[in-house]
Amino acid sequence: MYEVKEISQNLSQTPVLSPSTLISFHNPVKHAEKQGIHRDIGDEPHNLIKVQEPSRVSVIEFTAVPFNTKQQTSIQQMKESLNHWCNLLALLKTVKNYFYKWRGLNETRPKRLPWHDYLWTWLGAFLGIIVVATLHYYVLEKEALIFITGSFGATATVLFGAPKSSLAQPRNLIGGHLVSAIIGCIVRVMLVKYVPFVACALAVACAIVCMQLTETFHPPGGAVALIAVQIQPLPMAGFLYILIPVLSGSLVMLLIALIVNNLPATRSYPTFWW
Repeated sequence: MYEVKEISQNLSQTPVLSPSTLISFHNPVKHAEKQGIHRDIGDEPHNLIKVQEPSRVSVIEFTAVPFNTKQQTSIQQMKESLNHWCNLLALLKTVKNYFYKWRGLNETRPKRLPWHDYLWTWLGAFLGIIVVATLHYYVLEKEALIFITGSFGATATVLFGAPKSSLAQPRNLIGGHLVSAIIGCIVRVMLVKYVPFVACALAVACAIVCMQLTETFHPPGGAVALIAVQIQPLPMAGFLYILIPVLSGSLVMLLIALIVNNLPATRSYPTFWW
């Protein structure tokens, strides 16, 4: 910090420079030549210029004054306060943008399907579930095995309600069921006896991510993993669940989808196999 002082001197009372005083720019010591001798600016070696006598000269004196400790503390507090308010405003803006997303993208919802599509959806879902339910109650139940799980209801919804969706294609249908069943059985063996509530959450979360990584994403797979954790003990520590009902049941559902979804002229299934 600098303190500025103005010192005024009346040269008419105390002459210091004569009217013909010449000041050298390159020499730090001021000197004058005799009156009548003039040199242009840039002449070597003196680089002299004529200066007329001023009636009054003001000299500015700069004096270094150290910062006061209290002043430094006050400035630091102001900076901290400013940073605090800036951070608070940034946080409020982030929260505002987050809740703004709740308004949605205002996109137009899909149009209604033709009425006959609803009939084919109903027929496909009915046939798919009745086949696996028949195999469950009249074939495998006597062997203490199951052939139907709650996830097949969600699978029927995707296969016959949105047959053109990538989630309903054979790769996703079979792969999603297998990946989720394997994850669910592994988590069940490792954790269900100790922390069953953690096992349920971990099985579903891991199954979803694994389906994404293997590009076999199938929404009913989350239910497959959850059911694997909750079912009663089965032979082979529950790993038979992967084959029956998951793999075998999903193959039956795929067969029904191939038959029903290709009957109407407006439908074609699948859009891709692998």
